[in-house]
Amino acid sequence: GCSDIQPVVVTINPQPTVLITNPSAVCAPLTVNITSAGITAGSSAGLTYSYYTDAAGTIFLSNPATIAASGTYYIRGTNTFGCSDIKPVIVTINPLPVATIAYTGSPYCTNGVAYVSLTGTGGGTFTSSPGLALNAVTGDINLAASTQGTYLVVYSFTNGTCSNSVFTPVTIKNPALVVNNPAGTCFPATIDLTDPAVTAGSQGGLSFNYYQDAAGTIPVLNPAAVGTAGTYYVKGIDLLTGCSSNIQPVVVTIFAKPSVTITASATNICKGSMVRLTASSPGNTINWPGLGSGNVVTATPMADTTYLAIATTSNGCMDTSAVSITVKPFVVTLTANPDPVLAGTNTTLTTSANFTYNVLSWSPAIFFTDQTAITQNIVVKDTSKSFTVIAQSTDGCLDTATLFVVVDPNLKDFFIPNAFSPNGDGTNDMFKVYGSSVRDVTLIVYNQWGEKIFESKNAQNGWDGTWKGRPQAVGVYVYVAQVTFYNNVSIKRKGTISLIR
Repeated sequence: GCSDIQPVVVTINPQPTVLITNPSAVCAPLTVNITSAGITAGSSAGLTYSYYTDAAGTIFLSNPATIAASGTYYIRGTNTFGCSDIKPVIVTINPLPVATIAYTGSPYCTNGVAYVSLTGTGGGTFTSSPGLALNAVTGDINLAASTQGTYLVVYSFTNGTCSNSVFTPVTIKNPALVVNNPAGTCFPATIDLTDPAVTAGSQGGLSFNYYQDAAGTIPVLNPAAVGTAGTYYVKGIDLLTGCSSNIQPVVVTIFAKPSVTITASATNICKGSMVRLTASSPGNTINWPGLGSGNVVTATPMADTTYLAIATTSNGCMDTSAVSITVKPFVVTLTANPDPVLAGTNTTLTTSANFTYNVLSWSPAIFFTDQTAITQNIVVKDTSKSFTVIAQSTDGCLDTATLFVVVDPNLKDFFIPNAFSPNGDGTNDMFKVYGSSVRDVTLIVYNQWGEKIFESKNAQNGWDGTWKGRPQAVGVYVYVAQVTFYNNVSIKRKGTISLIR
């Protein structure tokens, strides 16, 4: 019945309480942080929290601060006594609405309308940077009202809970046209606007149209041969897309042709006379082919001649003017008979001309007592000489003729008689050419009626005064003798022979 009594201490630790306030729903791709103090506000103080994916609290949640998926998760609060409480927390992450937009024709030209292709959530709003004529409701683009460039079109939309936006680039670009003004040319030349140099630097693959107006409504009829100065217009068309460039001006410069006039101090002159030529083309340079440059030149034409004056402007444009000078063809000639001449014998110098004329002088003057005679009969002694005559036509033109008369001393015994008497007395019975230096003779004799009554090609033969076996009458006959000497000099003599009985 004995007993002992001892005290026993019973400790009952307090049970912690975890209170949960579910976090607000978010839209993806946002995440939820269930470690936020607001989630467990009102719970027992001093708790340490851990996070799980299961209600038993056996599977830890690896990312309680960045939960990206909707669902029920669990939070355990443990106090310092090791007592705990676990409660569920509901995380809601709403999906974003989905849509796509596309402008399938980009890049576009600055004409017409570009329509958007939209799939997914509709009812949104279209926006872009300035310069794009964009319909905010439909997404259509007025290309003609837009400025060329590349834009980002943004489509913003919502499903009532979450909002989203997508974007796509749009390019509006006309073909790049570069126009280079062609070099100026001189009238009446033309300029070829289709020359590749005019559009050098432009985008490749373009064809070109040419217009008279900036609106591009009046075509240039022949752009390869534009003959009128002014401003024209070029448009490039992309052969692949059909897009047109902006119309660009091109300046055609055609310089005026200079005007030049020419005068002459005389247009009908004598051979060897000087004529003064004057050209007028104010502000321009003057060139005379073959004569020099300057407004005034002189010329001494020896025959009919046409002279040109070429006027050149500072732009290199030229014009010509011509003047024709007629040269009076007065020509005097001088002949001698005989020539060659025997030393110490006579020769006759005869002048002739193609116009009526007068003789002004002879030289050397010692041979001529009559300085104005048309014909001179002179004796040449033993030296070959030059003789000169100066003549003047009735209209005042001068000409000079010079003749070198050959005196051959080897012909000193050459002789053609001027009479013979074929009477059989043995003296002067035959007409022939005499001379020891004579090698060959062709001798022809004509009667008063021009009939040839004798011909011989033998230097030893002569005419015996008969024709066809009959003695010819006393009278004067004409002869022609072609004489060749042993030194190969040939002379021709014409004269008369008197037949005496």
